Amino acid sequence: MTGGSGKAGRAVVQDLVAHGHEVLNIDQAPSPESSSPESPIPFLRADVTDFGQALKARSGGETLRARPVGPA
Repeated sequence: MTGGSGKAGRAVVQDLVAHGHEVLNIDQAPSPESSSPESPIPFLRADVTDFGQALKARSGGETLRARPVGPA
């Protein structure tokens, strides 16, 4: 899900998880519930306005997944 760290996005992510869905939070900033690829709700840092990052995120983000979480 893109934008899963924002105010509305966090609520949607939590609702999806509560209903049994697996969610990957794709955002430019982590959330407390989703702060790393190893979190219960995995986090993938990506700027979906960047074509290359959006393609990598869409394909599962394997090359982006190793990026550190923290200030860019």
